[in-house]
Amino acid sequence: MMLGSLAFLLSGLLQNAMDHVASTEAPPLSILWQIPEFVAISTADIMVSITFLKFAYSQAPDSMKSVIQAAWLFTIAAGNLVMVLLVAIIGDHLSRVNEFFFFALVCGVGTLLLLWGGSQFVYKQDVLVLRTKLLSNSLQSNLITEAQNTKTHGDSFAQQLQIKMTCLKGVNIKWFLLLDIIFKLAYLKHFEQTSTK
Repeated sequence: MMLGSLAFLLSGLLQNAMDHVASTEAPPLSILWQIPEFVAISTADIMVSITFLKFAYSQAPDSMKSVIQAAWLFTIAAGNLVMVLLVAIIGDHLSRVNEFFFFALVCGVGTLLLLWGGSQFVYKQDVLVLRTKLLSNSLQSNLITEAQNTKTHGDSFAQQLQIKMTCLKGVNIKWFLLLDIIFKLAYLKHFEQTSTK
C-alpha cells in the first residue's frame, strides 16, 4: 500500500510539473515520465493481490476459502466505489495536484490502519504452536511427576527420564511422543530382563 501511496505522490509531482509547463513557455514533458507511476502502482497491485490471496488461502477455514476470496473482490469493488464518490464530493474544491496528494495521504493512513489491524491478528499457525506449547508443558509436568516416583523404579529409570526431559526442550511434540514410546518400550524390555534374572 505504501507503493500505491508513492504512485499517487509521483502522479501529483508529475501533474505539478505539467501545470508548470502549461503556464509557462517551457518545453513539453516526455510521456516517459509516467513510467515510474505505472511501475509503482502495478507493483503495489501485484504485491497486495498476491499477498492477500495467499493469506486467504492459508488462514481461512477450508469451507470458507471461496467466500473469503469473494469478499476480497467485493472490497476492491467497494474501494472503487468510494474513490468515485470521493472524486464526486471533492469536485472542483481541490486542484488536480492536491487531489493526487490527498489520495497519497489516504493510502498512507490506510497503510497505518492495516499495519495496526495486522498486528492484532492471530495466525492459524500461531494457534497450533500455542497448543503444542501447552501440550509440551503438560507433558513436562507429567515427566516431573514420573521423576519424583523414580525411587520405586531405580536409577536407570531416572536416567531415562532425564534424557526425555532433555529431548523435550525445543523438539516438535510429534517427535517427543515418538521418543516417549521408544523409551517406554526400552524400559519395559529392561524391566523384563532384570525381573527374569
